[in-house]
Amino acid sequence: MNDLIVLRLYCHYGDRPPTKTFWQNLIAPPLAHYLATRAKAFGIEQVIVHRVSVGFLKGESLQYDLPEFSPHKLPQCLELIDREDKLRGFLDRYIDELRGVRVILLRGEELLP
Repeated sequence: MNDLIVLRLYCHYGDRPPTKTFWQNLIAPPLAHYLATRAKAFGIEQVIVHRVSVGFLKGESLQYDLPEFSPHKLPQCLELIDREDKLRGFLDRYIDELRGVRVILLRGEELLP
């Protein structure tokens, strides 16, 4: 078995990273996109943002992605793959941005090189 780990971050489509001013909040990118760019800069091996067509997060109602409109509460999944120590370092560095995000760590095995 190798040391690759899958880290999944579940958030809403409409979530934004924390900002200091109203204007920063107005132009802030979606949280999943923000974290994906930070993961790239952090040197994470692989990052994917999964767009969800139907789903819900714990305790919420079912949300549907419509062609004309994506609801604020529509779930998204940001998936990061790397070594556990590197992923934990990323979590420690961006802990403030991850408030309210569901974080799941999956141990796996790469079957093919």
